[in-house]
Amino acid sequence: MLEVLSAFNCEDETFFLSVNLMDLFLWKTNTVYKNENMHLIGMVVMFIAAKFQEIFPITLKDLEHKVGHDQFSQMEIKKMEAKVLRDVNIENLVSTSVYDFCKTYFYDFYYNNKNLLSNEEDVKIYKYIKKASFYLNKLVMHYEFFYQVKSSVKAIASIVTAVKIVGDSPNGISEKNKSIYNDWMLFLIEQGGFDKGRVELLAKKILAAYQHYQFSKSISRNLNRYTPLTFTV
Repeated sequence: MLEVLSAFNCEDETFFLSVNLMDLFLWKTNTVYKNENMHLIGMVVMFIAAKFQEIFPITLKDLEHKVGHDQFSQMEIKKMEAKVLRDVNIENLVSTSVYDFCKTYFYDFYYNNKNLLSNEEDVKIYKYIKKASFYLNKLVMHYEFFYQVKSSVKAIASIVTAVKIVGDSPNGISEKNKSIYNDWMLFLIEQGGFDKGRVELLAKKILAAYQHYQFSKSISRNLNRYTPLTFTV
C-alpha cells in the first residue's frame, strides 16, 4: 500500500484509512479469504479510501492496469468493492486514525507555543519530532500487537518515542525545550485520562519496534524508500 499510494502521490490519510479498512473488512466478513485474495482486497480498499481522501482519486482504469496488472477485471473490482462496503458498514469509514490524532496534537502544540519555538533551530527540531512521530504512526501499522490499543494512546506514545529518538541524538533537543516537550506530553496524557505508566510502556514497545524493523526487509524497504526519516539518529 505504501508503494502504490506513494506512486500515485496520495495523502498519508489515504494510507491509514486503507489499512484500517482492510483490517475491519477481514475482521467482519464471514468469508474466509486466502493469501491470493489479498491483492484484490488491497486494491479495493485503496480505491475506496482514495475516493474519500483524495481530490483526484485513483481511477478504475489505473487500478485495473497499473495496480492490478490486468489480473482482475473492472467487474471483479466493482464486486469486491460492493462486498467490502456492505460488510464493514460505510459509517465505519469515518474514524479517527493514529495519524489524525497526531496531526491534531502537533497543530495544537505549535499554535500554543509559537513564542517558545523562538529560533530556527527550535523549529527545525520541532519538525524532526513531528516527522518522526508520523513515521512511527506508519511503523506501528505493521505490527498486530498495536491494533488492540486506542489510536489516541498510540499517537501520544508515538510522540513520546519520537521525542526520545530525537532527544538522544547529537544536537537534539535543548535542555530548555526538553522541559517544554515533557510538560506537553504529560498534558496530553492527563487530558486524555490515560495512565502515564501504560503510555510509557507502550512507548517502549514502539521504540523496540523501531529498533527491530530495520531487520525486517518487508517493513524497512517500504518505509525507508517511500516515507524516509531523513533525520539522522
